[in-house]
Amino acid sequence: MLAFKLVSQGIGGRTVEELSDTMSVDEFLTWGAYMTIEPFGDDRADWRNAMAMALQANMNRKKGKSPTPVHKFLLKFDNRSRARKSMKELEAIMYAQYLRMGGKPKE
Repeated sequence: MLAFKLVSQGIGGRTVEELSDTMSVDEFLTWGAYMTIEPFGDDRADWRNAMAMALQANMNRKKGKSPTPVHKFLLKFDNRSRARKSMKELEAIMYAQYLRMGGKPKE
């Protein structure tokens, strides 16, 4: 899915195929790492909306009740486990995705 997000933001080409023809594996993995640190596009908008919702909910909470954290207001698109993964695991997942999309293997 990362390839589609990059293309939708005008990064790497006009199509996923063009991205896989022009972007190296290392750059693709770097973009994946960057997006986990600094979300952009719809991901950033989702966080912005979640912050506004948390602010509204927490301004109106009852006295003594703990504030609801922002992440509780983020949209959820699937039910798969979101367990934390190491950087090596994330790289392996993104590399596999890159190869499935027709990317050129590392030499």
